[in-house]
Amino acid sequence: MKIPQLTNQAIDVTHWRRDEEFAAYPEGGRDKTLLYCPSPPPYYFLRAGHRYLFKRSSPRYPEQFWVEIFAYRIGIQMDIPVPPAFVAYDSKKNQLGALIEWFLNSIPLLGDAIYRPGGDYCQEYILNFDRKKGKKHNLETVSQIFEDLNEKYPHCAVDWKKLLV
Repeated sequence: MKIPQLTNQAIDVTHWRRDEEFAAYPEGGRDKTLLYCPSPPPYYFLRAGHRYLFKRSSPRYPEQFWVEIFAYRIGIQMDIPVPPAFVAYDSKKNQLGALIEWFLNSIPLLGDAIYRPGGDYCQEYILNFDRKKGKKHNLETVSQIFEDLNEKYPHCAVDWKKLLV
């Protein structure tokens, strides 16, 4: 069981080094920045030199970032492998957000598989899908996308319902 962040351990990312390749991470509707944890890390639960995604809330929903932290905490309780997410802030910009441990480089891919953002699929399946707003995400479409992928690539078929849960 992972030891979660304590209430007095909010992480100030103001001076963390930005990933220049993805200074402003382009995927999804909320503002994000890829950062590198300093060495030594400010807290025992962080990984020195590792990438983290600083994901802020939409201005309309300033508390939205808490969903990331709650999902991580619930994942711990359910023994589901989810990327760690912590409460963070940028004291210079006066911004709150979730600091999520970067996981894409650690996902084992099958054969010649590559990562493709879910928004790419949504644009193919949902008429007038707006990647910035993301208002048309829905379980029915996600279900159809995975069923079609499993049919198209049976050698890579996954139990997507189990993975989603």
